[in-house]
Amino acid sequence: MSTTIALVCGASFGAFCITLLLAREAKKSWPLALLIAGGSLLGALSAFGTVLSAI
Repeated sequence: MSTTIALVCGASFGAFCITLLLAREAKKSWPLALLIAGGSLLGALSAFGTVLSAI
């Protein structure tokens, strides 16, 4: 179970980093890029949380 949690955290952080990189490449300002990436992080954590609760 702890391995699954570690994988979920890693994947969520990866989604955050990729989204932040894409937002910055699209010439968005830092606050807007962080807001977009934060939404992506919350969405990924929520989706993984749903999957974990179903197990």
